[in-house]
Amino acid sequence: MIDLNAHYAAMHGKGLAQIAAGTLTVFPGIDDSLKKRFVVASMFRLSLTLQTLFRKLLDSKGFSLGFITAGSEFPAHVTLKQASIPKGVSHPSLCIYPEEIDGMLSVEFDTLILDGCNLILAASVVPEKIVSLRKRLDGEMSDQGLEPSPLPILHSTLLRIVRLPISPAQALAKYQEFVTAWRAEIKENPLTLDLSTVKQSTTYDLLSGS
Repeated sequence: MIDLNAHYAAMHGKGLAQIAAGTLTVFPGIDDSLKKRFVVASMFRLSLTLQTLFRKLLDSKGFSLGFITAGSEFPAHVTLKQASIPKGVSHPSLCIYPEEIDGMLSVEFDTLILDGCNLILAASVVPEKIVSLRKRLDGEMSDQGLEPSPLPILHSTLLRIVRLPISPAQALAKYQEFVTAWRAEIKENPLTLDLSTVKQSTTYDLLSGS
């Protein structure tokens, strides 16, 4: 079994290294390749805490980074399972039924991660019901010709960087300061998200709000 805390620390460390080395790249946008990805995701409403964090970042003076945020430019969601759709295979209309989400109404998220251009909120403990659900979805998706992807973590992408200035070092250093403060705040006061509303679609349709 994967050590999620160590895994998250490695992800965050890689993100910090990219900022330090100036190798961070922006989100490339939604393209047609995402039409060949199927996703099962729980949609959620932004908490007051997340709304406040976004507002502090977006209102900050002197930032020249371009951001898109969950709940605004793309839907706020937690990924439950993903799969590739091979050529010649139609994506399923349904892999999970609403009643299968009963008992997974709330999960505590306590870890913030710099993952390249993405800022990710993650849970250090994945409930056993979700682990079991993912195993069932592996079989369901495979039976329908899809190719399930390994997904040990439980996460939600909160924002993406879509534009960097010509000389991004100062802006990224300031962004890192924001994230460091947020990480401490969320570790101290984890966010509980309601995972009762599920969407099943291509990743393209999910991110574009189709």
